[in-house]
Amino acid sequence: MTINLSDNNPRISYTVAAGVTQSAFVVPFEFFEDEDLNVYVDETLQTLTTKYTTADDSGNTIAHTSGTTGYIHFTSGNEVTGISGGSTVVITRDVELERVTDFPTSGPFDVASLNTELDKFMAIAADIDDAVGRTIRLTDFDASGDLSLVLPSASERSGKFLSFDANGTPIVTTNAGDYKGAWAAGVDYNIGDTVTDTTTNNVFRVSAVHTSAGVLPLTTNVNSGLYTLFIDVATIQTSLIESVAADTATALAIALG
Repeated sequence: MTINLSDNNPRISYTVAAGVTQSAFVVPFEFFEDEDLNVYVDETLQTLTTKYTTADDSGNTIAHTSGTTGYIHFTSGNEVTGISGGSTVVITRDVELERVTDFPTSGPFDVASLNTELDKFMAIAADIDDAVGRTIRLTDFDASGDLSLVLPSASERSGKFLSFDANGTPIVTTNAGDYKGAWAAGVDYNIGDTVTDTTTNNVFRVSAVHTSAGVLPLTTNVNSGLYTLFIDVATIQTSLIESVAADTATALAIALG
């Protein structure tokens, strides 16, 4: 058997149509042991044999001489006899990282076993590729290619929030930001803090750690790039005034006939 990584995506998802009960689901990618598969129904991991069984493409119990495709069955022999409409079934592969065959230094060479071992290694590579593709990572074109994304230690990050400093390095904070009230110069602000611009009553969120400087309004402040408009109070007030004025005019018109 030849496994091509590009067409061996070890993950498939099914959504059962409304009003339908489906018992069999195709596993289009190769697997070597029943335990290689993870089967989820509506995000809940199912138990092999108890909840489902496997079969090959002919409906027979799989004899894993090499890799094979097949089916997942929720049948009358299991606790689950079928998946009802509206549910989602996700099947993934996670081949155990191990080597099960030793080849002799002399004598007959078991080519079939070698091919199976190589197939498993390619399948494991595909599993890792799938897992890596679902992680948070830097893009290839990120200019901060040498940036460390190592998380702070467990004791440092326990009970705290994950954030990023001005360079994009992971940091932890004790909260997601505090409301600091009216903005003032000479104050130490942290990422996520919110402040009020007293010239407009608008509320801004702080986007980088810094000591405030300059004068109001924040839209033209020397550090204006460090503040993001969070609540546009001025616009809300104007809208409310206009709405009240319109309602009052309508009420007066009705009252005056």
